[in-house]
Amino acid sequence: MIRVKVRIKTRTGTTIETSAIANSGYGSMEPEAIIPLNLAVRLVAPQTLRDARVKDYAVAGGRLEKFHVIPREMELSVVAEDRVEGPVVADMVISSGEDEVIISDKLIEALKISLERPATGLWRFNDEPLTKIRSSVRPERWI
Repeated sequence: MIRVKVRIKTRTGTTIETSAIANSGYGSMEPEAIIPLNLAVRLVAPQTLRDARVKDYAVAGGRLEKFHVIPREMELSVVAEDRVEGPVVADMVISSGEDEVIISDKLIEALKISLERPATGLWRFNDEPLTKIRSSVRPERWI
């Protein structure tokens, strides 16, 4: 599994750095990231959370699940030891069932992340030489 360090900045300016899973199996129409509820309450005002729209998502196993979505609520950047890529404006998808940030395929691509060896946790930026391989960061869970 590939995890990258991300900087999340909301429209109100609240900023946090944490790890995020780069999940190419998380298909989206626009750049978006799943944000655990315990992190969302730190990032977004209670009224904004209450006003989030409910949207159905197809999840693993073909089930439909409802998530709260705040369109274009955040800017995400990938923070590596030698460079920052982004920010990219993204939708915030809030989940009470996840404990890690998960970035979608569209956001992975917009942040120039190339998943090189997913099982080993190796990646690079897509504009870097094939020999410039980066390792995943440690998970940060929002329980």
